[in-house]
Amino acid sequence: MSSTLKRALLLTCVLLAAYVQGCGLFSSNQLPIDTSTPYAGPAFSIDAHSGTHIVTFSAPTGGWSAQFNRSEKRFDNTRIFITLIKPPPGSMVTQGFTTLTVETNVAATESIEIFVQTLVFGAPNQSQPYHPANSAQ
Repeated sequence: MSSTLKRALLLTCVLLAAYVQGCGLFSSNQLPIDTSTPYAGPAFSIDAHSGTHIVTFSAPTGGWSAQFNRSEKRFDNTRIFITLIKPPPGSMVTQGFTTLTVETNVAATESIEIFVQTLVFGAPNQSQPYHPANSAQ
C-alpha cells in the first residue's frame, strides 16, 4: 500500500471518528436518558420565530431556574438538554406562575427533541436522568 493511500485512509478514519463523536453516538460522561418515565414538570412551549428554538416554561412559583445544558446533533434531529431547578423545600417563594425562558443554539429550521432534568436547588447535576419532554418540527 502506498504512503499516500495510507495517509488518506488514516485521515478518513480520523474524520469519521470525529464525526461520530460529534453526533453523540459515543459520548462519555453524559447523564442517562430515562425513556420509561416521561417529563412531568412545568408546562412549556417552543418558539421558533427568532431564528433559534426558544423553550419557555411556566413554573408554578417563584424560585425556579432553568438552564440550557447542551445540544446534540443527530442524523434526523437535534436533541436539546435542559435542567430545571426547583426552589429548596420550605423556602419563601412568590405564589404565582413564573416564566422561564431558555434560549438554545439550535436553528429554528431543525427538528428537535427536548430532554429535561429536574433538580432541587443544591442537588448535584448528576443526581437525576433526563426525561423526554417533547418533539417539535
